[in-house]
Amino acid sequence: MSVEAFILCLDDVLIDSVAEPKSVRLVTIRDDINAAIDGAVQKGIKLALVSGMVSHNVVVACEKAFTRDFIKIFSVVVPCDGLGLSELPLMERALLYLGVSAECAIAIICNEVDAIAAKDAGISRHWHLDVPEERDAW
Repeated sequence: MSVEAFILCLDDVLIDSVAEPKSVRLVTIRDDINAAIDGAVQKGIKLALVSGMVSHNVVVACEKAFTRDFIKIFSVVVPCDGLGLSELPLMERALLYLGVSAECAIAIICNEVDAIAAKDAGISRHWHLDVPEERDAW
């Protein structure tokens, strides 16, 4: 099955841990995410960002951990407080807005809650940010 979408899951714990000055985790995770996103963009893969944070905090967190323009890379940003369809879980909303089936998506996750949410949304492929071997598997 081909990959049509990457869904990046960011939470405040990840942002806080990677935003520490001189953090090895910051460099590794930021480089891995940027490489995955660059590769996806070159292949025409759609990108979504989901977060349990509210809209303003998502923007601030992305600027803090990555760059000012990082959030602009994504076709869809689904914070916990916006974009309607609030009865749907975040990942399902992202899939709906992207127009991509769960079978054609990969979730880039940072915790077990995100892994469960991806599974509940029908996304069977994921890459945990702290397990680079998972990224290499796809």
